[in-house]
Formats: sequence, structure tokens, C-alpha cells
Amino acid sequence: MLLSRGGSADALGLFKNFVGRDPYVEPLLKRRGLDRVRAKWSKSAERMRDYSRRVR
Repeated sequence: MLLSRGGSADALGLFKNFVGRDPYVEPLLKRRGLDRVRAKWSKSAERMRDYSRRVR
């Protein structure tokens, strides 16, 4: 179960194992009217995500 690990494992890894895919937030952002904002910041977010993966 996803919630039973209680901080003993990486949340992103648990999500991927549970759902079988990477998470995506586009539907939530669109519903809240933030999808245009995401387009502006997506390149920065990708760079930050890539950097955090290299640092691990």
C-alpha cells in the first residue's frame, strides 16, 4: 500500500510502483487555471528536476 511506508521510502518511487507511471499535474493545473503559468515555468522545472536527479 502506498501510505503504509510512512517516510521509509521515497514518495515518488512509491507512487510509480503503485500507479505504474510518473505523476503528472496538468489536469489539476488546467482545472485551476494555472496551465498557462506552467508553460512559462516548465523549462525551469525540468532543469531543476534534472539537477536533483544528478545530485542524488
